[in-house]
Amino acid sequence: MSETPNPQFSFAPDPAPEPRARDRRVGSKLLLAMILIALPAAAGLYMYLYEPEHVRKVLGNTPLAPAATVTQTYKWRGADGGWNLTSEPPAPGVDYEVVTVRSDTNVLPALGTD
Repeated sequence: MSETPNPQFSFAPDPAPEPRARDRRVGSKLLLAMILIALPAAAGLYMYLYEPEHVRKVLGNTPLAPAATVTQTYKWRGADGGWNLTSEPPAPGVDYEVVTVRSDTNVLPALGTD
């Protein structure tokens, strides 16, 4: 009497299961979602770090805008009659003016002023 081999007790390793089409679609959608999130985040980080003036224009007065920095400078006329503008006050006895400059304002004078 001949016996047929029982497939339940086979000693050959099972082949690796093929990924199902649904699993591949889910992986593709997840990858696409990650790219769609990462690209704007990277662009925003670049703009925030390397183009802060553009970020200030875009964000305006929203809470996301970078805080303006305030710098105090000293302005006086030197011995040659020219204007000096420094971060340290002049020597004692020299008349000077304290000028406060904000990073979010234009410090250039309008045309035709002295």
